[in-house]
Amino acid sequence: MDDRIAGYPLLLFGLVAVLLSGCASTAPTRFYVLTAVPETAPRRPQAGDGRPLAIGVGPVALPRYLDRPQVATHASPHELRFAEFDQWAEPLQDGVTSVLAENLSHVLGTDHVATHPWPRSAPVAYQVVVRMIHFEGTLDGQSQLTAQWQIVDAEDQKELMWKTSRFQSPVETADYRSMVAALSHSLGALSQDIAVALMALTQKQAVR
Repeated sequence: MDDRIAGYPLLLFGLVAVLLSGCASTAPTRFYVLTAVPETAPRRPQAGDGRPLAIGVGPVALPRYLDRPQVATHASPHELRFAEFDQWAEPLQDGVTSVLAENLSHVLGTDHVATHPWPRSAPVAYQVVVRMIHFEGTLDGQSQLTAQWQIVDAEDQKELMWKTSRFQSPVETADYRSMVAALSHSLGALSQDIAVALMALTQKQAVR
């Protein structure tokens, strides 16, 4: 038998071993979700007509560079990095919307919180529209959240309030788990800001 032919099985075995070892050394992908603020026992605000406060959250818009599974961090003020093995478990826009809604439900003590798009039959009194400008940070620094948001009368679509909020939260350890926790904390702070505005509007209507 030709020695070259005899060596083919060994060569094939070696290639398979290399490929298998490469697969075995690939890091597993980690998936993250944003988390809501803990539920408390707050006051239960009412709409101007005395009914439980009903809120609609959305639409929530994020920068297009965040419309991807990979978690984004800043390598410098002008450079972004996208983690190959650290990804969001759901579209980030959906996660931000649902956590904002859950936070407002917890803070305001109302179960009447819908996310956009909600059915026509939903008794929404106020609509919260959010445009995220920044929602990222640095692993060895802080998370950064900058958002423009408005509260709209859901019935006549009249703008009742417009504000820009900025929050930073420290990233406790230089890893993506801590980064996501810091982003969740900043999202909770934004929710508190919106909740305070909603409370002021309901109280203003109540005295009319």
